[in-house]
Amino acid sequence: MAGGDKHSKTEAPTQKRKKEARKDGQVIRSEDFVTWASVLVATMVMPMLVRNGSNAARDALAMMLQVARRPDEGVLVSSVGEVMTSTLGAIMPTVVIMMVIAVVGNMAQVGLLLTGKPLKPKFDRLNPLKGFKRMFSVQSVWGTITALLKLTVIVAVAYTTLRSSIAELVAASPRSISSLLAEAASMSISLVRTIAIAALLLAAFDYAFQRWKQYRDMRMTKQEIKQESRDSEGDPHVKGRQRQLRMQASRNRMLAAIKDANVVITNPTHVAIAIEYKASYGVPRVVARGVDALAMKIKAEAATHNIPQVESRPLARTLYALCRVGEEIPPELYQAVATVLAFIQRLSDAQRTYVSTFDLHVPDSWSADGVTPERVSPTRRKMLERQAAKHAT
Repeated sequence: MAGGDKHSKTEAPTQKRKKEARKDGQVIRSEDFVTWASVLVATMVMPMLVRNGSNAARDALAMMLQVARRPDEGVLVSSVGEVMTSTLGAIMPTVVIMMVIAVVGNMAQVGLLLTGKPLKPKFDRLNPLKGFKRMFSVQSVWGTITALLKLTVIVAVAYTTLRSSIAELVAASPRSISSLLAEAASMSISLVRTIAIAALLLAAFDYAFQRWKQYRDMRMTKQEIKQESRDSEGDPHVKGRQRQLRMQASRNRMLAAIKDANVVITNPTHVAIAIEYKASYGVPRVVARGVDALAMKIKAEAATHNIPQVESRPLARTLYALCRVGEEIPPELYQAVATVLAFIQRLSDAQRTYVSTFDLHVPDSWSADGVTPERVSPTRRKMLERQAAKHAT
C-alpha cells in the first residue's frame, strides 16, 4: 500500500503545501556549506589577520617595555587599554566577516524563518522500533554515504596537495628558518583553501539532492489536490448550490418588484422588460428583464398585478440588450419609452390589462440597429443579433 501510495503521488506540491512545510520547519539547510564557506573566506582574510596580529603583538611588546621602564599605575592602565584596543582592532574585522558569512549563508538557503515547531518535543522519537527504522532509512543511509564521500574527498585532496607542496619545499634551495616558516604557512593556507573549495562543491551537491528529495516527498496525489481545493475554496457542488440559491433569491426579488412597474414591454413571447417610472426618478428604469421561461414568469406576474403589457419586438430586444436590472434606460430610448408611458396613461383601467402591437405604432428607428453603436458592447450586440435571428418570424 505504501509503495502504491508513493507511486500515486505524481502531482507537484501546491503553494499551500510548501507554506505548511516551511511553517513546520521542514526546510533544507546545509550546515557544511556555511561552515566551509566561512573557512574559505577565512583563508582569504588570513594574511590581513596575520598582518594585523603581528602589528598588535609588536605594539603590545612596545607597551610592555615602556611599562617596565616606567612602572607607573597610570601608564600601566593606559598601556593595557591600548593593547586591548589594538588586539580587538586586529581580530574584529575577521570576526565580523565570519558572522556576516554565517548569516548570509543561512538566509540564502532558507530566507527569514522564525518557527518553534522543530523545538517541540516529539515523544514518538522515544519509540525504539521507530528509532531502529530511522537508522536504516534512506535519509540515514544517504547521510552515511555523504559523510564517507566527504572524508574520502578531503583526504584525497589533502594528500595530493601536501605531496606536491612538500616536494616543492624539499627541492627548493636552502633557506632561512623564517623563510621556511612563511612558506609552510602559505602552503597550509593553500591546503585549507583547496579542501574548503572541494567541501563546498560536495555541500552544494548534497544541498541539491536534499531539495530534490524534499520535492519528491512533498508530491501529492490528485485526490489530495482536490481535497485541498475543496478545503480552501469550498466543495464545487456546495458552491454551485449556493450560487443557484443566490440566483433564485435575486430572481424572486426581481419578480416581486414587477408590481411597482408601469408597463411590461414584450417580444411578445421570448423577451419581457418591466419598466418603472416615477417623477422622483427623472428617468425610467428597468426593474425586471428575462427571456423565454423567465419572460413568461414576468408576464404572468404582470398580469397578476394588472400591469399593462405592450408588444413591441424591436423595443423589447433593444432594451434587453442595453439595460440590466436596476439600470436607467439609455438616452437613445427616452422618446420611445416616453411614448409608451404616455399611451398607457391614456388607457382606461379596462384597457390596461394588455395592449397589442396594432394598438401602438412602433417606429422602425426603435430597433437595435438604430441605437448608437458605442452603447452596446460586442458581446451584448452578438447576443442581440443571435436572438433577433432566432426569434425572427
